[in-house]
Amino acid sequence: MTHTEQCKEVGGRNNYAIKWFSHLSASLIKSIVKGENLNAENIHDNFPMESQADVKGERLKKIYRHDHP
Repeated sequence: MTHTEQCKEVGGRNNYAIKWFSHLSASLIKSIVKGENLNAENIHDNFPMESQADVKGERLKKIYRHDHP
């Protein structure tokens, strides 16, 4: 859900892809500094856009878990 919103915010899929790849090296460095294995999951999870999506996901879970235990 958040990635779709992020795509719209940057002006479409092409711009989103450009932004995604521009963050790749920072994500790799973050994985290395954290001592993680350099696998797709860890690299993906260290993207700034992913942390934004995680924050929103946690917020939505709290809202909907409260309404529907």
